[in-house]
This record gives sequence, structure tokens and C-alpha cells, in this order.
Amino acid sequence: VLLHVAATWLVGRLAMALGAGPGLAVLAALIFAIHPAHVEAVAFVSARSDLLPTLGMLGSVLAYRRAALPGGRRSLWWLVAMACQALALLSKEAAVTLPAVLLLSDVLAPPPSGPPRDRLEWRGALVRSLPFWGVSAVFAGFRLATVLQLAGDRIQSGSFWHRLPGSLEILGRYVWVSLVPTHMQPYYSLPRPQSFLDTGPLLGLLAGVFLIILLVLSWRRASLAAFGAAWFLVTVIPSLDLVPVSFREMGLADRYLYLPSVGISLLLAQAIVLLM
Repeated sequence: VLLHVAATWLVGRLAMALGAGPGLAVLAALIFAIHPAHVEAVAFVSARSDLLPTLGMLGSVLAYRRAALPGGRRSLWWLVAMACQALALLSKEAAVTLPAVLLLSDVLAPPPSGPPRDRLEWRGALVRSLPFWGVSAVFAGFRLATVLQLAGDRIQSGSFWHRLPGSLEILGRYVWVSLVPTHMQPYYSLPRPQSFLDTGPLLGLLAGVFLIILLVLSWRRASLAAFGAAWFLVTVIPSLDLVPVSFREMGLADRYLYLPSVGISLLLAQAIVLLM
């Protein structure tokens, strides 16, 4: 519960760091705090492996943003961002997505200082985030090899194209649970679809395309919504079962939504404010 409270507070701080006012930031934090999909992650002590990387990634993004401010403490905040990345990576492998989140925070969100039009271009944002990409790449190479060696033949494997229809269905289910959190279960036993034309993969593809279109359309007008959609799309990728690291046929669990739902909370808060 204390970890969840800390993550909720950081979600509010992140919203403000991305240019949101206090009211919008509080709304985003409240949505994150009470979202029903978080019950499993907060109630199961074993699911702290989903709370800890969320804390690390939120802390890293906040410190990374502070490091861009003028002043004599840039190096200190840069080290804090790297330390938070280490915390996140050592908590769960899903934190390898952090460099992409950092890059998008520079490109999509207003800068910590200066007018919104001064957003970094892609090349400058990529250069600034390069050290974090290097750390994630080294960790991913080492960790994936270790997991595969330990698990052996128990992992449900298959080619990328064999797994992709199931991954699209998982994406669709995660989007649905994020927006309509009903009929949730502590354990999902689902058969893997064999065709892209099955209902699950088609709905998942539509959900992914919708989020991408929303990101593009809101980039200039509602940067918090754009970053929220980008956060969800990036951080949900490790939970889509694209890489064979699960013992089940389809690796799907509500607790895996804890990290991606940071983006959903930002997106919903921005949408509610715009519709009011």
C-alpha cells in the first residue's frame, strides 16, 4: 500500500513536470490511485515486482526532466535518473522500455523551461537519452539469456508470427480493462489465436491503431494526452508476450497493467478536463 501511495504521488508530480496544472495533476493521480486494475498489484505482496519498477521509472523520468533545467545540479539529477533506472531494471525486466519513455518525454512534452515550441527534435532527444539506451541494451542481453537458460523447455515458445495474433489480443484486452475494468480475474487461461482474422487480434489491432492516431492528433494540442498514449504503448510491449518468457500459453495478468496504466491515467485526466 505504501509503495502504491508513493507511485500515486509520483504520477501527480510527473503530470506537473509535463506541464499540467495542479488540478489536472491531482486528477491524474486520483485516477491512478483508485483504478480497479491495480487491486491485484497492490493486494499481492508478490506483485511488488510491478510496483517497484514503476517507482523507478517515474523517478527516473522526473530526475531526467530536472537535469534539463539550467543550474549547477544537472550532474546530480542525471545520476539520480541513472540510479532510478538501475532500481527499475533490477526490479523487473519491463523497465528496459525506460529510454524510449525518456526520449518521448523530450519530443512530446513541453520542455522544463522555455516555451512549448522549443521541444527537442528527435535527433537531439535521442542523443540525450543514449546512455540510458546503452544500460538497457546491456541489461536486456544479459537478462534474456539468463531467463532462457533457467527456464529451458518449460517456456511456451513459437515464432514471432505465431505469437503476434495472441499479442494483439492481449493488447486489446489490456486497453479494454484500462477503460472498462469489469470481469477481471486473478488468472486468465486463454488459448492463443492462430489467425490475425480472429476477433481478439482484430480488436487489439484496432485498439493499437486508435492509440497511435490519438497520439498524433493530440501531439500539439494536448501534450499530456499524447505522452500518456505513448507511455502506455511503449510500456505495455514487454507484457504482450512477443518474446517467449512465459510458462503459460498466453501471459496475461491485471498486475502487468500497473506500469502502463500511468499513461492511461494521464490520458484520461486530460480527456476529462477537455470535455468539461
